[in-house]
Amino acid sequence: MKLRFPKPEAALCPLAFTTRAGLTLIEIMVAVTLLAVIMTGLFAAFITAQRALHSASSQTDVLEGGRSTASLIIRELQELAASQQEGTVNAWSDTPQGGITMPRADGTWQTNVLQDLYFLTRKNDLWTGVGYFIHFRTAGVGSQSEGMGSLYRYTSKNLSVGNFYTNFLADADPANTTNCGHVADGIVHLAVRAYNQRGEPFLPGDSTNNLTIWPGGYAFTNQMLPAYVDLELGMVDPKIYRQFVSMAAPTARRDFLANQVGKVYLFRQRVPILNHHEP
Repeated sequence: MKLRFPKPEAALCPLAFTTRAGLTLIEIMVAVTLLAVIMTGLFAAFITAQRALHSASSQTDVLEGGRSTASLIIRELQELAASQQEGTVNAWSDTPQGGITMPRADGTWQTNVLQDLYFLTRKNDLWTGVGYFIHFRTAGVGSQSEGMGSLYRYTSKNLSVGNFYTNFLADADPANTTNCGHVADGIVHLAVRAYNQRGEPFLPGDSTNNLTIWPGGYAFTNQMLPAYVDLELGMVDPKIYRQFVSMAAPTARRDFLANQVGKVYLFRQRVPILNHHEP
């Protein structure tokens, strides 16, 4: 009787001759589709995060620029000084440039103005006439303005107040004098309102020999100065300003700006006048 032993290959690899099925075409297509959906979601999230980062960076730039511009004007307004000379203008503001009205989402309206501002300061015996005004790099002046321009600062120094005020009115144009320096672009609102020592706004009926008030402006002369002024400054996002100046037609620029209320950043602060005097 012979003993039979299994072959070594069969004993060691009992499944050596079995077959295993691979992935079907449908399974591959489902896997590729799921991968595409996941990649699309990740890409969309990346784009959203990138836009949010750019928006936050742009907003930070505007806020920093607006705060620094407002701080510059505020520091000088606090040093307002009275000339003590009859008929000499100590502080003056007017609204020669047409502003623009922007509709808000809640149905209300935001009305912007563009004032010119002039005032005197004094350090020891040196008088300085300081002025801020809006200059339009694009076509359009006065009632034809498109509602946005660049802020410039004017200065004139002397041992006497001289003709600072009249010189400012004549030279408030960077093309006419070297006394003007560029401060900021994209200004849509600049207003300075004067208040008495009780915190009440000066009104046209309050006009005296040393004070003239009119709708949209005022002039303090001789020894008179307000107790407080409210500074309001409005700026747009730099991207909006670049789009604005790239447009050829004044009407197109104005219509475009009128719909950008969400891109306007407003700064406001009440400034105490250290040397105020009300007779």
